[in-house]
Amino acid sequence: MADPLARNYWSRRISRRQALRGAGVGFAGLAGAALLGCSGDEPNPAPLPSATASVKAARPEPTGSAVAADQVRLTPGLYQRALGPTPAEANPGVNAVPGGTLVDRYLDPSTMDINRTLSCTVHHTMNLTNSRLSRPAVGASANALIPEVEPDLASSWEASPDNLEFTFHLRAGVKTHNVAPANGRELTAEDVRLSLERYRTGGSQKDVFSEVAAIETPDVSTVRIRLSTPRVDLPADLSAWSFIWIKELIESDSLVQSKAVGTGPFIQEEWKKGSSTTFRKHPDYFEPGRPYIDRYVAMVENDLAAQAEKFANNTFAFWNALDDADAEAMAGRVDDMVLWSRPRARGANINGWQFQLRAPGFKDERVRRAISMALDRTRIDETRNAGDNANPEGPYSNAPLPWPYLYENYPTAKANGRWYTHDIREASRLMQAAGFTKDRPLRWTHTTWYDRDVSAEIIPTLNSNLPEVKVEVKQIDSATQVSALADKSFQETTGLVWGPPGNSVDQWIYPWYHTKGGLNYGSKGNDELDRLLDQQRRESALEARKATWQKIWTVIHDQVWDLWWPEAHLRSAWHSWVLNYRPHALLDGWVCYANHNITSMWLDKDAPQRS
Repeated sequence: MADPLARNYWSRRISRRQALRGAGVGFAGLAGAALLGCSGDEPNPAPLPSATASVKAARPEPTGSAVAADQVRLTPGLYQRALGPTPAEANPGVNAVPGGTLVDRYLDPSTMDINRTLSCTVHHTMNLTNSRLSRPAVGASANALIPEVEPDLASSWEASPDNLEFTFHLRAGVKTHNVAPANGRELTAEDVRLSLERYRTGGSQKDVFSEVAAIETPDVSTVRIRLSTPRVDLPADLSAWSFIWIKELIESDSLVQSKAVGTGPFIQEEWKKGSSTTFRKHPDYFEPGRPYIDRYVAMVENDLAAQAEKFANNTFAFWNALDDADAEAMAGRVDDMVLWSRPRARGANINGWQFQLRAPGFKDERVRRAISMALDRTRIDETRNAGDNANPEGPYSNAPLPWPYLYENYPTAKANGRWYTHDIREASRLMQAAGFTKDRPLRWTHTTWYDRDVSAEIIPTLNSNLPEVKVEVKQIDSATQVSALADKSFQETTGLVWGPPGNSVDQWIYPWYHTKGGLNYGSKGNDELDRLLDQQRRESALEARKATWQKIWTVIHDQVWDLWWPEAHLRSAWHSWVLNYRPHALLDGWVCYANHNITSMWLDKDAPQRS
């Protein structure tokens, strides 16, 4: 089987144990070869979804008979390729074994209101208790790199030819959880309208609803959204964070903060703040037979050693390895472990800096470019990531626009462009051209929380290698950094906090780079970029959209309004008795964004968590 990633990611040495335990090859293009039944031929890459053709068909009715026992589980091993479904996972309606209690960790939320706190901590619970009009497909049969949109509360939808109007047709007879204050009543279009109006009128999802002109309910099962400007990606955007509440919660601010009651696959049974949440199966969930798992216990556990121990003794279903050595050590303890090692696909999160463009020193692009060129990203990758991104062309630094939308294979530093090369001489020349010298350096304070460790390492080197700058580090706490970003009150530079993943390119770039974007923390303003960002919202032809995205990519890298460095690869592990679960390269793993895998997951008949 050809390996299109061999020239970079997969070219690193694989240990004998990895080879023996099934490391395999890298995934090709935008699709991974299935674990079972691989013929050895190169798989055809899956097409890049466009907004008008990315709706994944509803799940087919189960047919046939259950497969043999040896066709149920994945073979344990350390894999460096996407893992397609086993024969059992390809037909869960026939092969799933209902029952059992899944136990794993989560991050405790401070509130249940995702419109107040756009955080993975809230998202983890919402994924279980609340539904959306549309949702991203996950699981063993889903595209491993790019989210595909599929029906959730809306059984179907259609757009007007000009993409100014979207009509969503709700499933019939959807029941809320049979707990107060909903008490098992049927969901109506009014619940949906009130939820979307709440997002529209203020809160954390401002950018998703900024062009919504009206939300109408022609009847109890139809919701129509009218836009002021075309928005091709609206169904995909709504599939990310726009969970639907019930009317009773919307009308009570205290309830919407403290209770998660909706139409999702699980009912929040008990929330012990700071400790755990217990969920039980929603018996009237609108997808017959699902979920298969009876209960889910989510526990707060932040100690890495404790996480590893609980995975090793079958208490926790999932685990993340820090590096290859960590994965190898766990493989020696856990015979049923499946681990997928992969480069990050999502956009930048906390692997970089943001410049405040109101600060005089950073208005000049030569200064920003010089600082970027002064970073030795190869050394950063070697010392912090064990060379995960090593390549003769240099290590790739995750940019805000996720690379799978533009590149068939995992890119290198070449994709980041000229200003991501390490060239101290050119960096000094740029600083001097901007008016700074060794005797009159640019002085500033970098305020940081999320990037505090790596910044503490690179800033002394920056001061040493680039005499035209003098940087001090001021460590702040998480809440202070988030507030400084939200208020645009940081003075010079601060660490990046990109926030949650999106299910469209627009969600990754528009809020942070458009002049009117709600998350434009660094006060960026560029007429050409605004035009391109507006243009990609209107375009429906895939090739035209990709061409526009490439232009946006080029402008962002050329202007260096932010800078990034390489990140360690993801190494997500689970026990082979957990079936129909897959982490997602863009949506990530169990904590926090891809845990709605649980709707279709089941535990094998002899799984420890079934006892």
